[in-house]
Amino acid sequence: MPYEQMLGAAGLAGFAAVAGAVILGSFLVSYLFIAVTFYFLAKKLKTEPLWLAWVPIAQFFLLPIMAGKHWAWGFIMFVPLANIIFMYIWLWLVYEKRKYPGWWALFSLGAYIPFVGFVFSILALVLYLLVVFKDK
Repeated sequence: MPYEQMLGAAGLAGFAAVAGAVILGSFLVSYLFIAVTFYFLAKKLKTEPLWLAWVPIAQFFLLPIMAGKHWAWGFIMFVPLANIIFMYIWLWLVYEKRKYPGWWALFSLGAYIPFVGFVFSILALVLYLLVVFKDK
């Protein structure tokens, strides 16, 4: 194998390693964000068991419990389209249990609007953090 081809292969391997590390880091940060916020939200709502917030798939079952529904409703998170609809319904109920307007949960839908989606995403994130950490 010529030297130039070896350099190209090494560069490609290095790029792949860095890209993989960035993707893995993004997944880890996302997981920790969801786990920490679900934990504090469940704690403030006096929802048991709190350990569900730290188990990735079990988090699907904690959201309906926090919304006041049976844990078995978490299985709907494995059904395409229904999972999105029920996630918004449960978030609406959780927001209301925290004494915030339930319609705040719908702000993240604005993320799908071209050009202004980023603004809606940031707004939805700020409102979610407000609901999780600020008592009303």
